[in-house]
Amino acid sequence: MWEFIFGFLFGALAYKWWTYPRTKPTKPGLNKDIFLNHKDEVELYYNTMSSASQKVRVALGEAGVKFRPIHKVLPTSGAWETKSPEYLRINPAGTVPVLVH
Repeated sequence: MWEFIFGFLFGALAYKWWTYPRTKPTKPGLNKDIFLNHKDEVELYYNTMSSASQKVRVALGEAGVKFRPIHKVLPTSGAWETKSPEYLRINPAGTVPVLVH
């Protein structure tokens, strides 16, 4: 009986961990309370393996927009650059790509 209880509790915890939201909810629209110092007119925070980042880089390249690329390593790669306090100030959801202009 204790095996069943232990297995059930372990399964419930594993399910909770697996389905836990990995991003933070953000307020949509323009957040006027956030001011970001940036060097170039357009900066793109991206990851090479992110398909969304690839699409943004292609669109910027096709449009001829000059931008400063800033590569971020994702948590799935073993690093936590997108979860650092500095990055979460730029994007509270902790995801890529982010276009700062």
